[in-house]
Amino acid sequence: MLEVLSPSTAENEVRHRAMEYARIGVREYWRLDPAGSLEGRPLEGYTASKGRHGTVEPVGRVGRGWWLRSRVLGLDLRGGRDRGATVAIFRDPRTGEMFDGRAEDTGRWGRIAENWASDSEERVQTLEERLRSLTAHAGPEASE
Repeated sequence: MLEVLSPSTAENEVRHRAMEYARIGVREYWRLDPAGSLEGRPLEGYTASKGRHGTVEPVGRVGRGWWLRSRVLGLDLRGGRDRGATVAIFRDPRTGEMFDGRAEDTGRWGRIAENWASDSEERVQTLEERLRSLTAHAGPEASE
């Protein structure tokens, strides 16, 4: 979930949204401050754990800001300035490729989604192979 803060609702969002989203099962909650003046940081991320959200820890520094890693997306995010506003900038940590949400970046989103799906399929196959191996070594009582 990515929300864009506005001056009129920022205080409510800051205090209540993360807890409410955790309660309904949202795994990650991101807040973007497009004006760059509401909370001091242009982008903040929270991950759900036991019905609450904890702060996403930085994974790398860029200028005066930080990259934050989304485990759900498999991407790094940071706030950046574009034409006087703060925007979300995304980076594929495997390739270092950066992009934002503009229409011309849709091809990049597709490639990243395909790569992530392929990686996930490989992980599932590896886990299935391990399970078969463990089951074979455990003997017949393992399947009871």
